Amino acid sequence: MSGQTVPEIEFRTYDHLPEEAVEIRREVFMDEQGHEGELDDVYGRARHIVAFLDGRATATCRLFAGSRKGVPHVWMSKGLGASGDER
Repeated sequence: MSGQTVPEIEFRTYDHLPEEAVEIRREVFMDEQGHEGELDDVYGRARHIVAFLDGRATATCRLFAGSRKGVPHVWMSKGLGASGDER
């Protein structure tokens, strides 16, 4: 990747469900994947992480037993959220 600039990703953590995470989870799990009831009772006991790229919320995850990540398809196609991604 010589000559390419690696984007600066900022991670923010929350002890509540931030609106940025709600929007991403709806897009990924409900709109793109067709899940119903994605906004469940786990949110009150999870720790939430939102990734920001150039000031825009681009990915989210919640930490609890059985967690899964939420990255909209447009960002997955660019490699964000790929298995093993440690950015």
